[in-house]
Amino acid sequence: VAAAHQHDRLALQVLAEAADYMAQAIGVLTCVLDVNTVIVGGEIAAAGEAFLAPLRASLPRYLFMMYPIAVLPAEMHRDDS
Repeated sequence: VAAAHQHDRLALQVLAEAADYMAQAIGVLTCVLDVNTVIVGGEIAAAGEAFLAPLRASLPRYLFMMYPIAVLPAEMHRDDS
């Protein structure tokens, strides 16, 4: 993820490939679940648009419905109390 933030070509390629695999999985899940938004969390969400943009670009190839699916990063709030 850090390398992708530095615009490393290989890191960006790896993230794009991972995004394509995730798009396939989301496509399958939308056949079973009626969703209109997918929230991406964890370490992969830390990649930001380096991951989310290729995910959004790949997703339409794997969707079987006619309406778009929103893909958003999780918003994590840290409570240090």
